[in-house]
Amino acid sequence: MTGNPIRISRERKVLMARYAVAAVNLYGLLSVQEFVQVFNHYEAARTTPEEAVLAVTRLAKTDGIACWVYKDILSGPYFQPRYRAYSANVSGTREEQKGKPRYLPNKEEFLKYVDPLYFEPAKPYADLRAVFESHPPTFQRAPYSVEETLTLLREMIRFGDRVRDEIQFLDNAGYPFEALDDVNGFIQKLEDAMNNTRLYVHNGFTPTEMYKLLHARREKMETLSNEAQFADTPLYFNSFAYENLGMLKTQTVLKVDSYALICVPYQFSMKRGILAGAFSKEEIEYFQKYRN
Repeated sequence: MTGNPIRISRERKVLMARYAVAAVNLYGLLSVQEFVQVFNHYEAARTTPEEAVLAVTRLAKTDGIACWVYKDILSGPYFQPRYRAYSANVSGTREEQKGKPRYLPNKEEFLKYVDPLYFEPAKPYADLRAVFESHPPTFQRAPYSVEETLTLLREMIRFGDRVRDEIQFLDNAGYPFEALDDVNGFIQKLEDAMNNTRLYVHNGFTPTEMYKLLHARREKMETLSNEAQFADTPLYFNSFAYENLGMLKTQTVLKVDSYALICVPYQFSMKRGILAGAFSKEEIEYFQKYRN
């Protein structure tokens, strides 16, 4: 016996597809469950993994949206399942995304990423554009326009390509370093672009933003009180501990109501203590009433 099929209106499928495309353009890839969390973060009419998969796969077939669902992963153009390196790229990116917070701008800003060419912050690339425009390509017929060069460079950075590959790309595009008047100034601008590009491995945050977030998290952990850090860390009592704490086993008692029970410390932490003692069956049954 099968359940009732999920029916989704065209309007809702289009809405979910917009979020899916924006998500993969910003994050590169994410799990179906993570996409559901993103969608529900912005929309009051919440979705489920089943509805999300159905809506995206249907519009991928009928409307050709640039979003793929494969083995619980939603991915964009740079992580297409038909690519030979798909599994390796997905595995590597997911490993680097692990444990990092997700960039969630306001709704209006998030949906701007439906446009695959949208990006921000824009200033680092405006600075690079100024350099390229003031230094025409060394080739008579450059393979790319300035705008195309910037777009391809930005995608290399977002995908996590190595710096030497990016420099080689610029050289092939007709912008060799030796042709620039201020090489150090250009390198600084390139580094600025790299540090302020929203990366797939950082769940949409820039390296600069991620550094600040993780640094703040470390500072918070370092300033936790001893109680918060070591509340569950047990301290076991042995002969060394007894000797250095000046405790006498024969003079250690536990006060319970009007009774004084002879016992010895066994294990203590900041949340609880365990003491050892010898009791008869009748005494054990009697003192059970004092349990919390």
